[in-house]
Amino acid sequence: MKKMMKHALCTTALLMSLFTAVSADEGNKTIDYAGFAKLTRELNGVRQSRRISEEKFFEHSGRAEVVILDL
Repeated sequence: MKKMMKHALCTTALLMSLFTAVSADEGNKTIDYAGFAKLTRELNGVRQSRRISEEKFFEHSGRAEVVILDL
C-alpha cells in the first residue's frame, strides 16, 4: 500500500510538471502537448488492462526470462 501511494504521488508530481512545461513551451512548435495528452488518455485503458499486482510483479521479477521496464 505504501508503494502504491508513493507511485501515485510521483505520478501526480510528474503530471503537474508537465502542465508547467506546457505553459513554458507554448511558443515551441515542435512540442505537441495536446497530442501527447490525447494519446495518454486513449492508452489509459490499455495500460490499466495490462497492469499486474505488486505481488505478481515481485513474483515475476525473479524469473530470468523477465525484463522489467520501469521509470
